[in-house]
Amino acid sequence: RLNTALETLSNTDELTGIANRRAFDRRLGEEWRRARRAETPLALLMIDIDYFKQYNDRYGHLAGDRCLERIARVLAGSVRRAGDLAARFGGEEFAVLLPGADADEAHEVAVLLQRKIWALALEHEEVKAGIVTVSIGIAGEIPASGDPLDLVNRADTALYRAKRAGRDRIEFELDDAPFEIRPAYPGEAADIAALIDEAFHDAAHTCGKEGEVFLALRRAGALSVSLVAEAGGALLGQVAASPLTLDGVSGWAGIGPLAVRSGTRRRGVGARLMSACVAALKDAGFKGAVLVGDPEYYGRFGFSARPGLAFPGVPDGNVLGLGFGPEEPSGVAAFHPAFDVGL
Repeated sequence: RLNTALETLSNTDELTGIANRRAFDRRLGEEWRRARRAETPLALLMIDIDYFKQYNDRYGHLAGDRCLERIARVLAGSVRRAGDLAARFGGEEFAVLLPGADADEAHEVAVLLQRKIWALALEHEEVKAGIVTVSIGIAGEIPASGDPLDLVNRADTALYRAKRAGRDRIEFELDDAPFEIRPAYPGEAADIAALIDEAFHDAAHTCGKEGEVFLALRRAGALSVSLVAEAGGALLGQVAASPLTLDGVSGWAGIGPLAVRSGTRRRGVGARLMSACVAALKDAGFKGAVLVGDPEYYGRFGFSARPGLAFPGVPDGNVLGLGFGPEEPSGVAAFHPAFDVGL
């Protein structure tokens, strides 16, 4: 019993009470070998508290310790599957190991963590958001060879990209997603529309004119965001967004359509497109975003049905919103008139 207690202490971070670096390194090796034998995916999130040095300088080291403890509790309380592990990696950096998680599942966990940390609303006057935020890097693969520390290095690379891009965001470094996300070119609008129509051909919920909606928005100059996923010159997916109003109040964005080419699903294309779209809308100063879709799918990106949020002719449970700040989306949504072609 004494040996068990000593073993637990040696694997626990003294300040936060979650697993320490020693425990993380050991579990990473175990899960890497298990995933390689079973040919199953393994994902890793590397999480860094944004501008933590400035937080310590502004509020003091005791407040910094309390901040670390609060973040650690969020992480530990959010990873509950067998084999999942939340650990303090060092300083203000944490790691979350997700055995069996593919790209979409890893992104879903990252969004959940990001929103729970927003909800803590820990004051941080030295940053634009005014509250403590985190940057998250995701790496994942089905291990075949190499060193498990390669997964850590790749997650760190993604984390660095998140910080370099402005912090308070999620970035990927995935072996099963060797594609790039880039702005759409005006000259490929017809190809994008064809991709959209192909993606929605067998969809359960479709108006049959999603490609036409995209082209109408493009012609009207109403696209605030238009992104594509590309690999080797081939378009794998796209997402677009345009301004909308809620009860006549502007400042909100409508996302749609998100389309992923058949045969490329489960590679993280949709997850990366949505993550990039939300980040672009935040950077552009929108209050939040609204879309019409499946709450189960879009819930992984933080969207949900909100009280009072509606769109004419659509069941309330399929009108989903996401606020980027303290203001929650509410009211009757009015999309750009170009959307009328699909109604």
